[in-house]
Amino acid sequence: MLAREIPGCVVYFVLYTLLRTSMLPTIVGDGPASFLSGAAAGVGAWIPIYPADVVKTAMQNTQGELNTDENNQGSFYETAAALYRQCGPSVFFVGIQPKLLRAGINHAMTFATYNQLLQILDSAN
Repeated sequence: MLAREIPGCVVYFVLYTLLRTSMLPTIVGDGPASFLSGAAAGVGAWIPIYPADVVKTAMQNTQGELNTDENNQGSFYETAAALYRQCGPSVFFVGIQPKLLRAGINHAMTFATYNQLLQILDSAN
């Protein structure tokens, strides 16, 4: 989980911050910039961590049956190696398109809503 979450969050927030502090808000406006920056951050965060998510899911779904040690628990690396041997490198990106579509929409809406709420709270003060 840490191999997936830590790099994903770093990419997510760095990419969002870079886009929000770029020329994007002056070009498209603040509202659309929040939406587009959130979408890009959500998509960008999933691309490098998707292979780790595939391995994690395989470990959960097979309960260590792909490659096991003496405790009948396949390690992360053993599971990744077994997936690679059985299916080749493309297995680590199977199903990424729907994940990226969902992430783009989800995070676009999340950051657009977040920034809208910040504006409402600022105007209330």
